[in-house]
Amino acid sequence: MPGRLIALALITAAQLNAADTVDTSDPFPLAIHLFTIPLTILVGVAIGWALRERKVQMDEARAAMLAESAETAE
Repeated sequence: MPGRLIALALITAAQLNAADTVDTSDPFPLAIHLFTIPLTILVGVAIGWALRERKVQMDEARAAMLAESAETAE
């Protein structure tokens, strides 16, 4: 988890740096999009990964509780 937070902080810092260097005379701010699109994808992957890990932990806990209740019922 700390590694993900560090990576997210570095990507966010890169995005903020790119936002400061965008030239307003450009017809399309390509520089900012080079960071925002990958950042959005990475944030989505990080959130999905965290939710997946949480679901796996909940499923394992549920299976352990069912196994324990089955043992006590016998």
